[in-house]
Amino acid sequence: MFNLNIYYDSNSIRKYVFHNSHILYYIHVLTYMQWENLINSYL
Repeated sequence: MFNLNIYYDSNSIRKYVFHNSHILYYIHVLTYMQWENLINSYL
């Protein structure tokens, strides 16, 4: 059952990683913008 679930999830694992990469990229952009604002405020 567990191996069957892994085999079944391997079909949608690409979509899952793709979706999570979008979220990680969004967080990365937000943190970068925050750092940029912080640096600009000090300058």
